[in-house]
This record gives sequence, C-alpha cells and structure tokens, in this order.
Amino acid sequence: YASADLISLGGSSGASSTVSAAPVQEGTGVIQTASGEGNVYLRAKASTSATVRDRIPHNTVVEVLKVEGGWVRVSYRGNTGYVSKDYISMN
Repeated sequence: YASADLISLGGSSGASSTVSAAPVQEGTGVIQTASGEGNVYLRAKASTSATVRDRIPHNTVVEVLKVEGGWVRVSYRGNTGYVSKDYISMN
C-alpha cells in the first residue's frame, strides 16, 4: 500500500499534494501524481508504515486487483502491493 503521506512527488521542496481520481474498480488503473512527475510507493500492506516494495512512476499503468477502503491492491512489475486510492485513476 502506498499512502498519500509517503508519495514522492519529486522536486526539492518536499511538499506533497493529493490528486483527485475517478472511482477505482478492479481492472487497470493509471498512477497519477499532483505534479505530473515523481513516484508513488508500492507498499507490502495497507499502511504508511509498511515496507516499500517498489516505486511506481507517474502515468504508469498497473493492474488493479482489489479496492480496500482508502487503499488499492495492485500488481506492478511482478510485485503485488498497495497504493493510496488518491493516486490511481481508471483507464
């Protein structure tokens, strides 16, 4: 899981902001960051303290496996994990 609190948006300011996304359902989705660049963390569990399994770049298509509250279980480059629902939109 990747929480909005731990999203890397690039740049040196360290500031982050959320992205309003369309409702997420199973299928495919696109990772979206507010700045249009940077990465979203793929987390092992639906928790901001969970281990980071990978970083998913902005505008990357991922397979959506399940929506669980504010988190979305996805598959990316052979890794399954969670990203914040705020940073994924449906194709």
